[in-house]
Amino acid sequence: MRIKLLTFSGTPNYGALLQTYALCEVLGSWGHQVDLLKVLLYKPSLKNTLRRYLYDRFMLRFQKHYLPAYVKIGDIDREAVYIVGSDQVWNPHFMTLHGLLFFFDFLPDEVKRISYAASFGEQDLKYTDEVKERIRVLLSKFSAVSVRESFAVEVCRENFKIVPGLVLDPTLLLTDYSRISGPVTKQNTLVSFKFVQSPEYDRLLEILADKSNLKINRLDRRFIKIRNKGYISRHVSVNDWVKAIAECEMLVTDSFHGVAFALIHRKQFIVLPSVKSRMGRVVSLLRLLGIVDRYYDSIEEVYERSDWMFSIDYQKVAERLDQERKYSLNFLRKAILC
Repeated sequence: MRIKLLTFSGTPNYGALLQTYALCEVLGSWGHQVDLLKVLLYKPSLKNTLRRYLYDRFMLRFQKHYLPAYVKIGDIDREAVYIVGSDQVWNPHFMTLHGLLFFFDFLPDEVKRISYAASFGEQDLKYTDEVKERIRVLLSKFSAVSVRESFAVEVCRENFKIVPGLVLDPTLLLTDYSRISGPVTKQNTLVSFKFVQSPEYDRLLEILADKSNLKINRLDRRFIKIRNKGYISRHVSVNDWVKAIAECEMLVTDSFHGVAFALIHRKQFIVLPSVKSRMGRVVSLLRLLGIVDRYYDSIEEVYERSDWMFSIDYQKVAERLDQERKYSLNFLRKAILC
């Protein structure tokens, strides 16, 4: 069966690229032909042009080797199944640029459409009544609707009068990323991948590394301006990002997909938010797996609590994850075939 996938496959973001890869791998393993729908994710601007220049090298390399080809979004295939998701495809902030495109407002009514693990990004959605009604009508045309976070189930129930399935992010559907990471050798490292850093955070890393007898490996994305001559950027490839997490002893992060890959590779980790209002998706996953104690509200709380010193019981986590994985795969398979 032909499948057209609408997701954040073209954004310079590790999680976005890897969730696209994972979902395409699952669909391909079932014998489906997958095409990616090409969408401009950023408004043209000097800042976004610079951002793409700095990240295009690793993004384009990964796309070329691991993702399906792009097709034009306007070339409608009436015999295909259209899937939107995963990632924050329903985040209201993207409506400024795309309107309701990620709700498939461009598709004829007869075309089959599904959402898989779609995310709103955050809980406080300030839709007008008019927008709510438009989304409700569009979602009523879906054959199946699923979301990634428990709060998104309530958002859909309260605002759009539907009860979606709650499924795993695509990255958690796969258990083997050796094709991406290559051979993995255990390293005595504490990996940091955090979107917002500070001197206080740098000091925390030093203390954690010292107490755990680990070496710090910073994967954080930092931009440094040098006397108006431009920017230099320290970043690693998607492959090396996965490999670094797979090989480390501990991860400190505020990233949903950082947590996902820590879980996949059974690593100890600490979640330390940068913007608390955007952490609902992480808390939802941790609560689902019974390890919400790995979330810390602040640096001070890390100092006060000692949970991070105790190993996660991955036998229990694996049992819950396997159960959720089976449900999610079954949901997706039935949604496509029914």
